[in-house]
Amino acid sequence: MKKKTLNLLILNLVITVGIWGAYFYMLHQVRAKSASFGDLKNKVTFAMKKDQAVKDLRKKIELNFREGFDLKSFLIRPDQTADVVQTIEGFGPMTGTKITTQSVSTEEAFGMPDGVDFLKVTFKIEGAKSDVSKSIALIEALPYNIKINKLSFAKSGDASSTLKWLASIDMVLVKLKDVEVKLTQ
Repeated sequence: MKKKTLNLLILNLVITVGIWGAYFYMLHQVRAKSASFGDLKNKVTFAMKKDQAVKDLRKKIELNFREGFDLKSFLIRPDQTADVVQTIEGFGPMTGTKITTQSVSTEEAFGMPDGVDFLKVTFKIEGAKSDVSKSIALIEALPYNIKINKLSFAKSGDASSTLKWLASIDMVLVKLKDVEVKLTQ
């Protein structure tokens, strides 16, 4: 009888340890799945917030266009060519440089909406290095669609002054033709 009791006790102990082992194994699996689910939930939440941010940005852009945001304000009107060139040359006295226009030409704008041309302008800027840099920054800050094709910046070859710098800017602006342009499609 003692042997039978001992066998039952050992069997009970083995079953209890097996049940506890299965319980802890299942608990570990649930925690692992829960952590994995939490990571997945965070990724989904982040993606939803990102998607919402994109939707909000699109709404703001649409509102700006509806409220009168005019793309033509970034283009040069047909009667403004001389004014733009004079404005850029006028930066010279403001910055302590000498800005001269080397060339001005108009070219057909392929790949752009009908009614616009490219205005190609080349300027030469002479002065102290920091002043020439200021002039370039002012040109870049003009409220027009500007593309600088070429910019060269070097010390002037003038032997009388080592403080002289010379910059040459070859740039393209978008200019309206004389006809009205339709920018909406």
